[in-house]
Amino acid sequence: MINSDDFIIVWLDDNQDKTIDHWDTKQCLQYLIQYLRIFNNPDECIDFITSQRMNIFFLTSETMGKITIPHVHELSTIVSIYILSQSTEELIQNFSKITGMFIDKNRLVSRLVVDIARYTHTTISISLLEKDAIKSIRDLNKEHASFMWSQLLIEILLKMDQMDIAKNEMIHECSSQYEVDLVEQVKIEDFRSNYNTTKAIWWYTRDCFLYRLLNKALRTEDIDIIFKFRFFIKELFYQLKDASDIYTQELIECDIDTLSLFRGQNITFNEFQELKKCANGLISFNTFLSTTIDRAVAVVYAGDGSGTPEIESVLFEIVIHMNIKKTKPFANIKNLKSIEKLIDLNIWHVKMTLCDDHDEQLNAVLDYLKNKLHETTDVFTLGRFLIQIGDFKRAEAYYNRLLIEISPSNSLQYATICNQFGLLHQRKCEYVLALEQYKKALEILSQYPSIDNEILSNIYDNMATAYDDMGQSDQALVHSKKKTLQFKETIKDDLSLGITYSNMAVTYDQLGDYENAMINHEKSLEILSRLPTYHPNLAITCGNLGATFRNIGDGKKSIRNV
Repeated sequence: MINSDDFIIVWLDDNQDKTIDHWDTKQCLQYLIQYLRIFNNPDECIDFITSQRMNIFFLTSETMGKITIPHVHELSTIVSIYILSQSTEELIQNFSKITGMFIDKNRLVSRLVVDIARYTHTTISISLLEKDAIKSIRDLNKEHASFMWSQLLIEILLKMDQMDIAKNEMIHECSSQYEVDLVEQVKIEDFRSNYNTTKAIWWYTRDCFLYRLLNKALRTEDIDIIFKFRFFIKELFYQLKDASDIYTQELIECDIDTLSLFRGQNITFNEFQELKKCANGLISFNTFLSTTIDRAVAVVYAGDGSGTPEIESVLFEIVIHMNIKKTKPFANIKNLKSIEKLIDLNIWHVKMTLCDDHDEQLNAVLDYLKNKLHETTDVFTLGRFLIQIGDFKRAEAYYNRLLIEISPSNSLQYATICNQFGLLHQRKCEYVLALEQYKKALEILSQYPSIDNEILSNIYDNMATAYDDMGQSDQALVHSKKKTLQFKETIKDDLSLGITYSNMAVTYDQLGDYENAMINHEKSLEILSRLPTYHPNLAITCGNLGATFRNIGDGKKSIRNV
Protein backbone atom coordinates (compact mmCIF):
# COMPACT_ATOMS: atom_id res chain seq x y z
CA MET A 1 0.00 0.00 0.00
CA ILE A 2 1.27 3.50 -0.82
CA ASN A 3 1.43 5.70 2.26
CA SER A 4 -0.08 9.04 1.30
CA ASP A 5 0.90 10.52 4.66
CA ASP A 6 4.44 10.95 5.97
CA PHE A 7 3.69 9.19 9.25
CA ILE A 8 2.51 5.76 10.34
CA ILE A 9 0.83 4.08 13.31
CA VAL A 10 2.72 1.12 14.78
CA TRP A 11 0.75 -1.11 17.14
CA LEU A 12 2.47 -3.72 19.31
CA ASP A 13 0.32 -5.99 21.48
CA ASP A 14 0.55 -9.70 22.24
CA ASN A 15 -3.26 -9.91 22.59
CA GLN A 16 -4.03 -8.86 19.04
CA ASP A 17 -6.79 -10.73 17.20
CA LYS A 18 -7.72 -12.61 20.38
CA THR A 19 -10.66 -10.44 21.43
CA ILE A 20 -13.50 -8.60 19.73
CA ASP A 21 -12.35 -5.37 21.39
CA HIS A 22 -8.93 -5.62 19.76
CA TRP A 23 -10.55 -6.30 16.39
CA ASP A 24 -12.79 -3.24 16.80
CA THR A 25 -9.75 -1.11 17.73
CA LYS A 26 -7.93 -2.30 14.62
CA GLN A 27 -10.92 -1.33 12.47
CA CYS A 28 -11.04 2.14 14.05
CA LEU A 29 -7.31 2.69 13.48
CA GLN A 30 -7.52 1.61 9.84
CA TYR A 31 -10.41 4.01 9.43
CA LEU A 32 -8.20 6.79 10.84
CA ILE A 33 -5.05 6.17 8.78
CA GLN A 34 -4.12 4.20 5.71
CA TYR A 35 -0.79 2.87 6.91
CA LEU A 36 -1.04 0.79 10.06
CA ARG A 37 1.63 -1.78 10.98
CA ILE A 38 0.74 -4.38 13.60
CA PHE A 39 3.21 -6.54 15.53
CA ASN A 40 3.05 -9.11 18.30
CA ASN A 41 6.80 -9.69 18.48
CA PRO A 42 8.76 -6.90 20.26
CA ASP A 43 12.06 -7.60 18.46
CA GLU A 44 10.43 -7.41 15.02
CA CYS A 45 8.65 -4.23 16.08
CA ILE A 46 11.88 -2.58 17.29
CA ASP A 47 13.66 -3.55 14.05
CA PHE A 48 10.86 -2.02 11.99
CA ILE A 49 10.72 1.22 13.99
CA THR A 50 14.49 1.77 13.91
CA SER A 51 14.53 1.27 10.12
CA GLN A 52 11.89 3.91 9.41
CA ARG A 53 12.40 7.47 8.21
CA MET A 54 8.72 8.34 8.56
CA ASN A 55 7.41 9.65 11.87
CA ILE A 56 5.62 7.16 14.09
CA PHE A 57 2.67 7.16 16.50
CA PHE A 58 3.42 4.13 18.66
CA LEU A 59 0.72 2.10 20.43
CA THR A 60 1.65 -0.68 22.85
CA SER A 61 0.46 -2.62 25.84
CA GLU A 62 2.10 -2.05 29.23
CA THR A 63 3.86 -5.43 29.11
CA MET A 64 5.28 -4.90 25.62
CA GLY A 65 5.98 -1.24 26.35
CA LYS A 66 8.38 -2.08 29.15
CA ILE A 67 10.41 -4.10 26.64
CA THR A 68 10.32 -1.77 23.62
CA ILE A 69 9.99 1.83 24.82
CA PRO A 70 13.53 2.07 26.29
CA HIS A 71 14.88 1.09 22.84
CA VAL A 72 12.84 3.51 20.70
CA HIS A 73 11.92 6.46 22.93
CA GLU A 74 14.90 8.63 21.99
CA LEU A 75 14.41 8.17 18.23
CA SER A 76 13.47 11.45 16.54
CA THR A 77 10.91 9.57 14.43
CA ILE A 78 8.80 8.69 17.48
CA VAL A 79 6.18 11.43 17.79
CA SER A 80 4.00 10.05 20.58
CA ILE A 81 3.52 6.82 22.53
CA TYR A 82 0.15 5.50 23.73
CA ILE A 83 -0.16 2.79 26.39
CA LEU A 84 -3.14 0.44 26.20
CA SER A 85 -3.41 -0.05 29.95
CA GLN A 86 -4.51 1.73 33.11
CA SER A 87 -1.47 1.23 35.34
CA THR A 88 1.57 2.84 33.74
CA GLU A 89 2.75 5.38 36.29
CA GLU A 90 6.32 4.09 36.17
CA LEU A 91 6.49 4.32 32.39
CA ILE A 92 4.87 7.75 32.25
CA GLN A 93 7.31 9.17 34.79
CA ASN A 94 10.36 7.84 32.96
CA PHE A 95 9.45 8.53 29.32
CA SER A 96 8.20 11.98 28.30
CA LYS A 97 6.81 10.95 24.90
CA ILE A 98 4.11 8.82 26.49
CA THR A 99 0.92 10.74 25.81
CA GLY A 100 -1.31 8.77 28.12
CA MET A 101 -2.86 5.46 29.10
CA PHE A 102 -6.05 4.25 27.48
CA ILE A 103 -8.40 1.39 28.30
CA ASP A 104 -11.20 2.65 26.08
CA LYS A 105 -10.68 2.46 22.32
CA ASN A 106 -12.93 5.46 21.67
CA ARG A 107 -10.80 7.70 23.91
CA LEU A 108 -7.67 6.39 22.21
CA VAL A 109 -8.96 7.04 18.71
CA SER A 110 -10.26 10.48 19.68
CA ARG A 111 -6.85 11.42 21.08
CA LEU A 112 -5.10 10.09 17.97
CA VAL A 113 -7.39 12.16 15.74
CA VAL A 114 -6.40 15.32 17.62
CA ASP A 115 -2.70 14.50 17.75
CA ILE A 116 -2.44 13.49 14.09
CA ALA A 117 -4.31 16.60 12.95
CA ARG A 118 -2.00 18.78 15.04
CA TYR A 119 1.08 16.97 13.74
CA THR A 120 -0.10 17.32 10.12
CA HIS A 121 -0.70 21.04 10.43
CA THR A 122 2.52 21.86 12.29
CA THR A 123 5.04 19.79 10.33
CA ILE A 124 7.06 22.00 8.00
CA SER A 125 10.29 22.00 6.04
CA ILE A 126 12.69 24.94 6.29
CA SER A 127 15.47 25.80 3.83
CA LEU A 128 18.32 28.06 4.92
CA LEU A 129 21.00 30.13 3.23
CA GLU A 130 23.59 31.72 5.51
CA LYS A 131 24.69 35.31 4.98
CA ASP A 132 28.31 34.32 4.34
CA ALA A 133 27.22 31.73 1.78
CA ILE A 134 25.33 34.41 -0.14
CA LYS A 135 28.53 36.39 -0.52
CA SER A 136 30.58 33.45 -1.78
CA ILE A 137 28.22 31.66 -4.18
CA ARG A 138 30.06 30.47 -7.27
CA ASP A 139 28.50 27.13 -8.11
CA LEU A 140 25.20 25.51 -7.28
CA ASN A 141 25.75 22.94 -4.56
CA LYS A 142 23.57 20.53 -2.63
CA GLU A 143 23.89 22.47 0.64
CA HIS A 144 22.01 25.42 -0.84
CA ALA A 145 20.00 23.49 -3.43
CA SER A 146 16.88 23.16 -1.30
CA PHE A 147 16.69 26.91 -0.71
CA MET A 148 17.17 27.75 -4.38
CA TRP A 149 14.71 25.03 -5.37
CA SER A 150 11.98 26.77 -3.37
CA GLN A 151 12.72 30.08 -5.11
CA LEU A 152 12.40 28.53 -8.55
CA LEU A 153 9.49 26.23 -7.95
CA ILE A 154 6.63 28.63 -7.34
CA GLU A 155 7.81 31.00 -10.09
CA ILE A 156 7.81 28.18 -12.64
CA LEU A 157 4.45 26.72 -11.60
CA LEU A 158 2.78 30.13 -11.81
CA LYS A 159 3.93 30.48 -15.41
CA MET A 160 2.42 27.20 -16.51
CA ASP A 161 -0.90 27.21 -18.37
CA GLN A 162 -3.97 26.12 -16.45
CA MET A 163 -5.73 23.31 -18.27
CA ASP A 164 -8.55 20.94 -17.38
CA ILE A 165 -6.07 18.10 -17.75
CA ALA A 166 -4.09 19.50 -14.80
CA LYS A 167 -7.13 19.43 -12.49
CA ASN A 168 -8.12 15.94 -13.63
CA GLU A 169 -4.58 14.67 -13.16
CA MET A 170 -4.53 15.95 -9.58
CA ILE A 171 -7.89 14.35 -8.77
CA HIS A 172 -6.76 11.05 -10.28
CA GLU A 173 -3.61 11.11 -8.15
CA CYS A 174 -5.61 11.80 -4.98
CA SER A 175 -8.03 8.98 -5.79
CA SER A 176 -5.13 6.58 -6.34
CA GLN A 177 -3.44 7.54 -3.07
CA TYR A 178 -6.66 7.07 -1.08
CA GLU A 179 -8.04 4.17 -3.06
CA VAL A 180 -9.11 2.14 -0.02
CA ASP A 181 -10.12 5.09 2.17
CA LEU A 182 -13.87 5.50 1.70
CA VAL A 183 -14.06 8.66 3.84
CA GLU A 184 -11.45 10.49 1.75
CA GLN A 185 -12.99 9.19 -1.48
CA VAL A 186 -16.21 10.98 -0.55
CA LYS A 187 -14.25 14.20 -0.02
CA ILE A 188 -12.41 13.74 -3.33
CA GLU A 189 -15.71 13.35 -5.16
CA ASP A 190 -16.99 16.48 -3.39
CA PHE A 191 -13.92 18.33 -4.66
CA ARG A 192 -14.44 17.03 -8.19
CA SER A 193 -18.08 18.15 -8.27
CA ASN A 194 -18.12 21.36 -6.27
CA TYR A 195 -14.67 22.97 -6.30
CA ASN A 196 -14.26 26.43 -7.81
CA THR A 197 -11.52 29.07 -7.75
CA THR A 198 -13.00 30.93 -4.79
CA LYS A 199 -12.74 27.84 -2.57
CA ALA A 200 -8.99 27.17 -2.79
CA ILE A 201 -8.21 28.44 0.74
CA TRP A 202 -11.23 26.66 2.19
CA TRP A 203 -10.14 23.33 0.72
CA TYR A 204 -6.52 23.78 1.78
CA THR A 205 -7.46 24.45 5.41
CA ARG A 206 -9.84 21.49 5.51
CA ASP A 207 -8.46 18.39 7.23
CA CYS A 208 -8.46 16.11 4.21
CA PHE A 209 -6.50 14.44 1.42
CA LEU A 210 -5.54 17.70 -0.28
CA TYR A 211 -3.62 19.31 2.56
CA ARG A 212 -1.84 16.08 3.47
CA LEU A 213 -0.70 15.15 -0.03
CA LEU A 214 0.34 18.66 -1.08
CA ASN A 215 2.28 19.46 2.08
CA LYS A 216 4.04 16.11 2.05
CA ALA A 217 5.08 16.70 -1.57
CA LEU A 218 6.35 20.21 -0.80
CA ARG A 219 8.26 19.04 2.27
CA THR A 220 9.90 16.15 0.45
CA GLU A 221 10.36 18.08 -2.82
CA ASP A 222 8.55 15.33 -4.74
CA ILE A 223 8.57 16.71 -8.29
CA ASP A 224 6.03 14.26 -9.66
CA ILE A 225 3.36 14.99 -7.03
CA ILE A 226 4.05 18.75 -6.98
CA PHE A 227 3.67 18.84 -10.75
CA LYS A 228 0.35 17.01 -10.51
CA PHE A 229 -0.84 19.62 -7.98
CA ARG A 230 0.21 22.61 -10.13
CA PHE A 231 -3.46 23.43 -10.84
CA PHE A 232 -4.32 23.81 -7.16
CA ILE A 233 -1.04 25.47 -6.16
CA LYS A 234 -1.64 28.22 -8.69
CA GLU A 235 -5.28 28.72 -7.63
CA LEU A 236 -4.33 28.81 -3.96
CA PHE A 237 -1.48 31.24 -4.59
CA TYR A 238 -3.67 33.77 -6.36
CA GLN A 239 -6.53 33.53 -3.88
CA LEU A 240 -4.02 34.11 -1.06
CA LYS A 241 -2.57 37.03 -3.00
CA ASP A 242 -6.00 38.63 -3.44
CA ALA A 243 -6.80 38.14 0.25
CA SER A 244 -3.38 39.49 1.22
CA ASP A 245 -3.84 42.63 -0.89
CA ILE A 246 -7.22 43.37 0.70
CA TYR A 247 -5.99 42.73 4.24
CA THR A 248 -2.86 44.85 3.73
CA GLN A 249 -4.93 47.75 2.43
CA GLU A 250 -7.23 47.52 5.45
CA LEU A 251 -4.26 47.69 7.80
CA ILE A 252 -2.78 50.67 5.97
CA GLU A 253 -6.10 52.51 6.18
CA CYS A 254 -6.02 51.90 9.94
CA ASP A 255 -2.52 53.45 10.08
CA ILE A 256 -0.93 50.10 10.96
CA ASP A 257 2.49 50.00 9.34
CA THR A 258 3.85 46.78 10.90
CA LEU A 259 2.24 43.43 11.58
CA SER A 260 3.65 40.53 13.61
CA LEU A 261 2.56 36.96 12.92
CA PHE A 262 3.43 33.95 15.09
CA ARG A 263 3.82 30.23 14.65
CA GLY A 264 4.63 27.66 17.32
CA GLN A 265 6.71 24.75 16.15
CA ASN A 266 8.73 21.74 17.30
CA ILE A 267 11.91 21.16 15.32
CA THR A 268 14.76 18.72 15.78
CA PHE A 269 17.90 19.70 17.65
CA ASN A 270 19.98 19.46 14.44
CA GLU A 271 17.51 21.66 12.52
CA PHE A 272 17.69 24.22 15.29
CA GLN A 273 21.49 24.26 15.23
CA GLU A 274 21.36 25.02 11.49
CA LEU A 275 18.79 27.73 12.17
CA LYS A 276 21.09 29.40 14.72
CA LYS A 277 23.90 29.53 12.15
CA CYS A 278 21.63 31.41 9.74
CA ALA A 279 21.40 34.72 11.63
CA ASN A 280 20.89 37.55 9.12
CA GLY A 281 20.60 35.00 6.32
CA LEU A 282 17.66 33.87 4.21
CA ILE A 283 15.01 31.37 5.28
CA SER A 284 12.32 29.76 3.20
CA PHE A 285 9.36 27.80 4.57
CA ASN A 286 8.76 25.18 1.90
CA THR A 287 5.00 25.06 2.20
CA PHE A 288 1.98 27.29 2.56
CA LEU A 289 2.49 28.47 6.13
CA SER A 290 -0.32 29.00 8.65
CA THR A 291 0.28 31.62 11.35
CA THR A 292 -1.64 33.57 13.97
CA ILE A 293 -1.63 37.15 15.26
CA ASP A 294 -2.20 35.74 18.76
CA ARG A 295 1.18 35.08 20.35
CA ALA A 296 -0.36 33.04 23.16
CA VAL A 297 -1.93 30.58 20.71
CA ALA A 298 1.41 30.08 18.96
CA VAL A 299 3.13 29.49 22.32
CA VAL A 300 0.69 26.65 23.02
CA TYR A 301 1.60 25.01 19.70
CA ALA A 302 5.31 25.49 20.41
CA GLY A 303 5.04 23.45 23.59
CA ASP A 304 6.92 24.07 26.80
CA GLY A 305 10.28 22.62 25.86
CA SER A 306 9.87 19.70 28.22
CA GLY A 307 10.16 17.07 25.51
CA THR A 308 13.18 14.92 24.71
CA PRO A 309 16.62 16.48 24.13
CA GLU A 310 16.45 16.03 20.36
CA ILE A 311 13.38 18.29 20.04
CA GLU A 312 13.33 22.09 20.51
CA SER A 313 10.23 24.20 21.07
CA VAL A 314 10.33 27.29 18.88
CA LEU A 315 8.16 30.40 18.61
CA PHE A 316 8.59 31.98 15.18
CA GLU A 317 7.75 35.68 14.92
CA ILE A 318 7.45 37.10 11.42
CA VAL A 319 7.48 40.88 11.14
CA ILE A 320 5.74 42.31 8.05
CA HIS A 321 6.14 45.93 6.98
CA MET A 322 3.07 47.21 5.19
CA ASN A 323 5.09 49.27 2.71
CA ILE A 324 6.51 46.09 1.14
CA LYS A 325 5.45 45.79 -2.47
CA LYS A 326 4.86 42.61 -4.47
CA THR A 327 5.43 40.26 -1.55
CA LYS A 328 4.56 36.69 -2.46
CA PRO A 329 1.87 35.12 -0.29
CA PHE A 330 3.97 31.95 -0.62
CA ALA A 331 6.65 34.02 0.99
CA ASN A 332 10.36 34.04 1.53
CA ILE A 333 11.23 34.72 5.17
CA LYS A 334 14.45 36.55 5.84
CA ASN A 335 16.61 38.31 8.31
CA LEU A 336 16.86 36.21 11.41
CA LYS A 337 16.92 39.28 13.65
CA SER A 338 17.51 37.31 16.83
CA ILE A 339 17.28 33.92 18.48
CA GLU A 340 16.73 34.00 22.24
CA LYS A 341 15.65 31.57 24.93
CA LEU A 342 12.45 32.54 26.73
CA ILE A 343 13.44 31.23 30.16
CA ASP A 344 10.00 31.45 31.73
CA LEU A 345 8.43 29.42 28.90
CA ASN A 346 11.44 27.22 28.13
CA ILE A 347 11.09 27.82 24.38
CA TRP A 348 13.18 29.59 21.74
CA HIS A 349 12.01 32.84 20.14
CA VAL A 350 13.07 33.26 16.50
CA LYS A 351 12.38 36.70 15.03
CA MET A 352 12.31 37.36 11.27
CA THR A 353 11.16 39.96 8.75
CA LEU A 354 9.37 39.31 5.50
CA CYS A 355 11.23 39.72 2.20
CA ASP A 356 9.91 41.72 -0.71
CA ASP A 357 10.90 41.40 -4.36
CA HIS A 358 13.47 44.18 -3.95
CA ASP A 359 15.32 42.60 -1.04
CA GLU A 360 19.06 42.85 -1.65
CA GLN A 361 19.99 39.41 -0.32
CA LEU A 362 17.16 37.60 -2.06
CA ASN A 363 17.90 39.33 -5.36
CA ALA A 364 21.56 38.29 -5.05
CA VAL A 365 20.38 34.67 -5.06
CA LEU A 366 17.88 35.17 -7.88
CA ASP A 367 20.42 37.05 -10.02
CA TYR A 368 22.85 34.21 -9.48
CA LEU A 369 20.25 31.69 -10.61
CA LYS A 370 19.46 33.72 -13.70
CA ASN A 371 23.14 33.91 -14.57
CA LYS A 372 23.52 30.15 -14.21
CA LEU A 373 20.25 29.06 -15.80
CA HIS A 374 19.58 31.80 -18.41
CA GLU A 375 18.12 35.25 -17.94
CA THR A 376 14.46 34.24 -17.88
CA THR A 377 12.62 31.63 -15.85
CA ASP A 378 10.56 29.20 -17.91
CA VAL A 379 9.19 25.67 -17.51
CA PHE A 380 12.62 24.24 -18.37
CA THR A 381 14.49 26.17 -15.67
CA LEU A 382 13.85 23.71 -12.86
CA GLY A 383 15.25 20.84 -14.92
CA ARG A 384 18.36 22.85 -15.76
CA PHE A 385 18.79 23.62 -12.07
CA LEU A 386 18.55 19.94 -11.13
CA ILE A 387 21.14 19.03 -13.77
CA GLN A 388 23.47 21.73 -12.43
CA ILE A 389 23.39 20.31 -8.91
CA GLY A 390 23.77 16.73 -10.14
CA ASP A 391 20.25 15.60 -9.20
CA PHE A 392 19.92 13.60 -12.41
CA LYS A 393 17.11 11.32 -11.28
CA ARG A 394 14.72 14.17 -10.52
CA ALA A 395 15.83 16.11 -13.61
CA GLU A 396 14.93 13.13 -15.78
CA ALA A 397 11.59 12.73 -13.99
CA TYR A 398 10.81 16.41 -14.48
CA TYR A 399 11.55 16.43 -18.20
CA ASN A 400 9.57 13.24 -18.68
CA ARG A 401 6.65 15.05 -17.06
CA LEU A 402 7.06 17.96 -19.46
CA LEU A 403 7.04 15.57 -22.43
CA ILE A 404 3.54 14.51 -21.39
CA GLU A 405 2.40 18.13 -21.10
CA ILE A 406 3.71 19.77 -24.26
CA SER A 407 1.60 19.97 -27.38
CA PRO A 408 2.69 17.62 -30.20
CA SER A 409 2.71 20.62 -32.52
CA ASN A 410 5.16 22.58 -30.34
CA SER A 411 8.36 21.44 -31.98
CA LEU A 412 10.49 24.12 -30.31
CA GLN A 413 9.63 22.86 -26.82
CA TYR A 414 10.18 19.26 -27.86
CA ALA A 415 13.59 20.14 -29.31
CA THR A 416 14.44 21.98 -26.08
CA ILE A 417 13.64 18.90 -24.02
CA CYS A 418 15.78 16.72 -26.32
CA ASN A 419 18.62 19.20 -25.83
CA GLN A 420 18.19 19.04 -22.05
CA PHE A 421 18.12 15.25 -22.09
CA GLY A 422 21.37 15.44 -24.05
CA LEU A 423 22.90 17.67 -21.39
CA LEU A 424 21.66 15.27 -18.70
CA HIS A 425 23.37 12.31 -20.41
CA GLN A 426 26.51 14.37 -20.95
CA ARG A 427 26.76 15.25 -17.26
CA LYS A 428 26.45 11.50 -16.54
CA CYS A 429 29.33 10.85 -19.00
CA GLU A 430 26.94 9.02 -21.36
CA TYR A 431 28.29 10.82 -24.41
CA VAL A 432 26.82 8.60 -27.14
CA LEU A 433 23.33 8.98 -25.68
CA ALA A 434 23.92 12.72 -25.30
CA LEU A 435 24.85 13.13 -28.96
CA GLU A 436 21.80 11.11 -30.00
CA GLN A 437 19.56 13.59 -28.18
CA TYR A 438 21.38 16.62 -29.59
CA LYS A 439 21.06 15.25 -33.14
CA LYS A 440 17.38 14.55 -32.57
CA ALA A 441 16.90 18.17 -31.49
CA LEU A 442 18.76 19.42 -34.60
CA GLU A 443 16.63 17.19 -36.81
CA ILE A 444 13.45 18.68 -35.37
CA LEU A 445 14.65 22.26 -35.79
CA SER A 446 15.86 21.66 -39.35
CA GLN A 447 12.27 21.20 -40.48
CA TYR A 448 11.47 24.84 -39.79
CA PRO A 449 12.88 27.80 -41.70
CA SER A 450 12.48 30.18 -38.76
CA ILE A 451 14.77 28.55 -36.22
CA ASP A 452 15.20 29.87 -32.70
CA ASN A 453 18.76 31.20 -32.54
CA GLU A 454 19.29 30.65 -28.84
CA ILE A 455 18.39 26.98 -28.68
CA LEU A 456 20.23 26.12 -31.90
CA SER A 457 23.42 27.84 -30.78
CA ASN A 458 23.09 26.12 -27.41
CA ILE A 459 22.85 22.71 -29.11
CA TYR A 460 26.03 23.38 -31.11
CA ASP A 461 27.81 24.39 -27.89
CA ASN A 462 26.66 21.24 -26.12
CA MET A 463 27.70 19.00 -28.99
CA ALA A 464 31.11 20.66 -29.09
CA THR A 465 31.72 20.10 -25.39
CA ALA A 466 30.46 16.50 -25.65
CA TYR A 467 32.93 15.74 -28.45
CA ASP A 468 35.67 17.50 -26.48
CA ASP A 469 34.87 15.37 -23.41
CA MET A 470 35.19 12.29 -25.64
CA GLY A 471 38.62 13.44 -26.79
CA GLN A 472 37.41 14.20 -30.34
CA SER A 473 38.81 17.73 -30.60
CA ASP A 474 38.32 17.99 -34.37
CA GLN A 475 34.57 17.34 -34.08
CA ALA A 476 34.39 19.76 -31.17
CA LEU A 477 35.85 22.50 -33.37
CA VAL A 478 33.52 21.60 -36.25
CA HIS A 479 30.42 22.25 -34.13
CA SER A 480 31.81 25.36 -32.47
CA LYS A 481 32.59 26.78 -35.90
CA LYS A 482 29.05 25.97 -37.06
CA LYS A 483 27.75 28.19 -34.32
CA THR A 484 30.17 31.07 -34.89
CA LEU A 485 29.67 31.03 -38.67
CA GLN A 486 25.89 30.80 -38.46
CA PHE A 487 25.35 33.29 -35.66
CA LYS A 488 28.28 35.70 -35.59
CA GLU A 489 26.09 38.40 -37.14
CA THR A 490 22.73 37.68 -35.52
CA ILE A 491 24.14 37.19 -32.01
CA LYS A 492 27.37 39.15 -32.41
CA ASP A 493 27.16 40.73 -28.96
CA ASP A 494 25.74 37.68 -27.23
CA LEU A 495 27.78 36.50 -24.24
CA SER A 496 27.30 32.88 -25.29
CA LEU A 497 29.34 33.61 -28.42
CA GLY A 498 32.17 34.84 -26.20
CA ILE A 499 32.04 31.56 -24.25
CA THR A 500 32.12 29.58 -27.52
CA TYR A 501 35.24 31.43 -28.66
CA SER A 502 36.81 30.71 -25.26
CA ASN A 503 36.02 26.99 -25.59
CA MET A 504 37.49 26.95 -29.09
CA ALA A 505 40.65 28.62 -27.77
CA VAL A 506 41.04 25.88 -25.15
CA THR A 507 40.60 23.16 -27.79
CA TYR A 508 43.19 24.78 -30.08
CA ASP A 509 45.50 25.05 -27.07
CA GLN A 510 45.11 21.33 -26.38
CA LEU A 511 45.99 20.61 -30.02
CA GLY A 512 49.09 22.79 -29.78
CA ASP A 513 47.73 25.32 -32.27
CA TYR A 514 48.59 28.36 -30.13
CA GLU A 515 48.10 30.89 -32.94
CA ASN A 516 44.43 30.00 -33.35
CA ALA A 517 44.12 29.68 -29.59
CA MET A 518 45.24 33.31 -29.17
CA ILE A 519 42.94 34.50 -31.96
CA ASN A 520 39.91 32.96 -30.24
CA HIS A 521 40.96 34.18 -26.79
CA GLU A 522 40.99 37.72 -28.18
CA LYS A 523 37.55 37.30 -29.77
CA SER A 524 36.22 35.92 -26.49
CA LEU A 525 37.62 38.77 -24.39
CA GLU A 526 36.27 41.36 -26.81
CA ILE A 527 32.76 40.16 -25.96
CA LEU A 528 33.17 39.09 -22.33
CA SER A 529 35.01 42.26 -21.28
CA ARG A 530 31.57 43.83 -20.84
CA LEU A 531 31.02 41.62 -17.82
CA PRO A 532 31.80 42.80 -14.26
CA THR A 533 35.46 42.40 -13.29
CA TYR A 534 34.91 39.42 -11.01
CA HIS A 535 32.32 37.62 -13.14
CA PRO A 536 33.05 33.83 -13.19
CA ASN A 537 32.93 33.56 -17.01
CA LEU A 538 35.43 36.37 -17.40
CA ALA A 539 37.67 34.87 -14.73
CA ILE A 540 37.63 31.46 -16.46
CA THR A 541 38.49 33.03 -19.83
CA CYS A 542 41.39 34.99 -18.35
CA GLY A 543 42.60 31.81 -16.68
CA ASN A 544 42.47 29.95 -19.99
CA LEU A 545 44.39 32.77 -21.68
CA GLY A 546 47.00 32.58 -18.94
CA ALA A 547 47.35 28.84 -19.58
CA THR A 548 48.00 29.47 -23.28
CA PHE A 549 50.69 32.08 -22.48
CA ARG A 550 52.26 29.56 -20.12
CA ASN A 551 52.25 26.88 -22.85
CA ILE A 552 54.03 29.17 -25.31
CA GLY A 553 56.60 30.11 -22.66
CA ASP A 554 55.44 33.64 -21.79
CA GLY A 555 55.35 33.27 -18.01
CA LYS A 556 54.92 36.99 -17.21
CA LYS A 557 51.73 37.32 -19.26
CA SER A 558 50.53 34.01 -17.84
CA ILE A 559 50.81 35.30 -14.27
CA ARG A 560 49.15 38.60 -15.23
CA ASN A 561 46.09 36.84 -16.66
CA VAL A 562 45.79 34.26 -13.91
